[in-house]
Amino acid sequence: MSKIKFGTDGWRAVISDTFTMENVEYVAQAIADTLILKDSSLGQKIVIGYDTRFMSEDYARRIAEVFAANDFKVILSDKVAPTPVVSFLVKHHKATGGIVVTASHNPYRFNGIKFKGAHGGPASSELTVEFESMIQKNSVKKIELAKALESEKIVLEDFDETYFLAVEKYVDMEKIRKSTWSVAVDSMCGAGGLYFQNLIGSEFKGSIETINHDFNPSFKGVNPEPIESNLGKLVKMCSTNFDLGLATDGDADRLGVIDERGNFVSSHQLLSLFFLYFVECRSWTGDVAKSVSTTQLIEVVVKDKGLNVFETPIGFKYISKLMCEKDILIGGEESGGIGFKNHVPERDGLLAGLLVLEIMSHYQKPLSEIVASMEKRYGKYYYKRKDIHYDSADLEKNLEKVKSLKEEFLIGQKTKIFNLNDGVKHTLEDGSWLLMRCSGTEPVLRVYAESADPVKVDKLLKEGEKLVLG
Repeated sequence: MSKIKFGTDGWRAVISDTFTMENVEYVAQAIADTLILKDSSLGQKIVIGYDTRFMSEDYARRIAEVFAANDFKVILSDKVAPTPVVSFLVKHHKATGGIVVTASHNPYRFNGIKFKGAHGGPASSELTVEFESMIQKNSVKKIELAKALESEKIVLEDFDETYFLAVEKYVDMEKIRKSTWSVAVDSMCGAGGLYFQNLIGSEFKGSIETINHDFNPSFKGVNPEPIESNLGKLVKMCSTNFDLGLATDGDADRLGVIDERGNFVSSHQLLSLFFLYFVECRSWTGDVAKSVSTTQLIEVVVKDKGLNVFETPIGFKYISKLMCEKDILIGGEESGGIGFKNHVPERDGLLAGLLVLEIMSHYQKPLSEIVASMEKRYGKYYYKRKDIHYDSADLEKNLEKVKSLKEEFLIGQKTKIFNLNDGVKHTLEDGSWLLMRCSGTEPVLRVYAESADPVKVDKLLKEGEKLVLG
C-alpha cells in the first residue's frame, strides 16, 4: 500500500490508484481510532457529506459504515453537500467532527477526505499526523448500511434546512431579494449545484441563471477551480448580459467572482472589500488573518482602521486556528477561500457569494465601481501566479536550494524581508513580493508575485521561475 499522507487540507489521491475503497476504510478506521483514544465515551457524533466526484457517495457510505461499527452516531447527508454546509452541521450538532469526501479543486482523477474538527474548521497538522500514525494499526470494523440505518446508528439527514436558516440570519437577504441584479452562476459541476438559486429563492426581483450545475465526474474537462482561466463562459456571460458572475469550486468552499464588465475580481480585492463593508457598514470589528500568498492591499486597508493583520502559512487550518483563538473578523487565502466571524471558522464560498450581492445591493452600484472606489482610496495592486507541474522531486529539491540562497537583490531591488514560513518569500523595499512554494494538495510548484507596478510583477515571476528551475 502506498503511504497515505494528509496534505494542506486532508488526504487526496488518484482514484483507483491510491484512493481505493480499501484505503478509504483504513483511513476511516484510523480517524475513528484516534477520536476514540481522545474520548472513549460512547455516543460520539460524526457528520459525513460528499461532493459530486466519481463514487463519492459510495465512499461516504462506506466511511459511515466504519464509524457506525465503531459506536459513533453517524449523521450522513442524504445528498451531495458542499463542504461549508457540512462544516456548519458539525458545529450545529455539536459533533466530535465531520468528514467530507471531496478533492476540492483537484483534477477529476482525484478524490479525497477532509476532516473537520468540533469547531467546524479543518483538522490541525498535529491531528492529521495522529491519523496517519493509526492507519492499519487496528482491523477495520464495518456494519452494513441497511442494518445501521435500521438500528439508527446511521441517520440520513437533509443538511440544507439548518444551513439555510443560518445564512438567512447572517446575510441581509431582504436587501438582496429587493434588488434587480442579473446574476450568472457557474457551479463547475461541483457540489455548489443550484445552491445560490435556492438560497436566494423565488422572491428575488432580479434574475439568476446557473450553468454547469449538472452531474459530470470529468467536470467537462475543466478543473473545478474558480480562477479566471477556467471561467471563460462566465466571463462572456457577464461582459454581455449579467451584472455579476459567481463561481464555486468542486466542494463550494472557494469563490470566483466576475464583474459586469467581464473582469475577474480577485480574492485579494474581495478580502479587502468584505473587511471594509463589515467595519464601515455593519460596524463590526476584528483583526484579519491572511495566508502568506495574499495581497498587501489588505494590510494597507486594515492598518488604516487601526487593526491588525496576522500572516500564516498556506492552508486554511492555520487561519481557522487564529479565528478560534483571536478576534478575527475575516480570514482569507489567495485561492478564493474566505471565512467570516460569527459563522464557522472555515471557508464558505456560498456565504461569500451572497455577501458580494449584499454589498452591491447596499451601495446600489455595480461591483466594478465599488472595487474602483476602494482602489482609489488605498491603491491598486497587481498579482500573478504561475503553476509548474511536475512528476518528480526535482523541483522540490530546487526549492530547497533556493531557500539557502537568500538573494539580497531581485530585479534590481533589495530584499527587505526574507520569509521561510511557507516556501520562500522575498519582500522588496517598495512592498513588491515574490513567493515560491510547493502545493500541499497536488504535484505543483507555484510562483507568486505582487506589486503596485504590473511590469514588476512579470519581472518577478520570470525571476522566480528561473530560480526554482535552476
